[in-house]
Parts: sequence; structure tokens; C-alpha cells
Amino acid sequence: MEAKEVAKTVMKVTGTSQTDVAKRAGLTGQSNVSMYLQSKSMRVEALTTILNSCGYELVARDPNGKLPEYVIGQEIAPEKRADTDMAATIRAIVAEELAKATGREKA
Repeated sequence: MEAKEVAKTVMKVTGTSQTDVAKRAGLTGQSNVSMYLQSKSMRVEALTTILNSCGYELVARDPNGKLPEYVIGQEIAPEKRADTDMAATIRAIVAEELAKATGREKA
């Protein structure tokens, strides 16, 4: 399932309209949400905006339960939030935690 399909499903299940999302997220209007939902590929920031507006959160979780869980958009250090490439930031954080968990930290 694509990110925009997840967003649409969550909106439907929670009865949240595009206007509701826009208001809750502080967007200028419903058209912003519509653009997110119609885009060819949805950015992580757009997905988290919609999910958070519906009362959901996006979580990165180790399926084996051995590594820490991260709530995307909330667990990222403030100095890393300004990074325009959220995916790169998430990969860096996960790599740091994997290195710690396996004892392969950089000296």
C-alpha cells in the first residue's frame, strides 16, 4: 500500500476530512491536503501531517523487538529536524542505534 493510500484510509476510518486535516495541521487550506493526496509520491512530512491530524503516528519499529522504536516526526533531535531530507535523517538515526546495539559505534 502506498503512503497516500494509508493516509486516505486513516482519514476514512477516523472520519477526518481534508478541511479537518488542514485546520489541525495549521495549513492554509484544504487544497494543500488535496495536493498531498494526489501527488505521485507522498513525502514523509506530508504523511505524518495527515496521520497526526487524524490522531495517528508513524512508527519505525524493529520487527524482532530488539531495537528502539521511533515515532517519526517526534523522536528526532531538534537540530536534525531542520534537515530537508527526512529520509536521510531517519536512516542516520537508525544507523546510529544499530551501531550502538551491535557494538560497532564510531570511536
